[in-house]
Amino acid sequence: MIRKQKKTEETYSTFSGILRTLQPGLLEQLAFGTDDEQVLISGFQNNFDRSINLLYELHLQKNVEKKLQELQIPKQRKSEIVADIFGRMRSGVLERDLTDSKSEEDFDAMLTNLEERWSALDANGKVFFQWFNSKKRNEFLNSVISPVRQRAGLGCPPERFTTNCSEQTN
Repeated sequence: MIRKQKKTEETYSTFSGILRTLQPGLLEQLAFGTDDEQVLISGFQNNFDRSINLLYELHLQKNVEKKLQELQIPKQRKSEIVADIFGRMRSGVLERDLTDSKSEEDFDAMLTNLEERWSALDANGKVFFQWFNSKKRNEFLNSVISPVRQRAGLGCPPERFTTNCSEQTN
């Protein structure tokens, strides 16, 4: 009999519970990484409740780019918005961006400043801002910004959390 796989919190919780049982040392892990699928996150948090959930930056960026494309924001303006969120190199220096926010207050102040910028960049910039603020703000605060990555052991200043090779394959 072939069992159909289900992407449910119960399935992911069972899977992560088996991992924890087979490898008890995993309980000492500071963090685990996922995409933004809520049932996956919840399933792992059931068994790794002391670990921080980090979100894959490449996956987040693709979601942002997909939304910008849905809103028909032109390529150059889309690149500007993505850089405001995930950074850009200028003259060999990585500029500070939303992911580098030092606190919730810092993130919110930066995001508030971006509302005007994105609205001026494109007619749908305000719509994108509203989507980002309602759908992505909490994800960034809980699983992306600088202090979260530091608590997960990614250094000071913390490295970006990415699994680009495996994510690109996926």
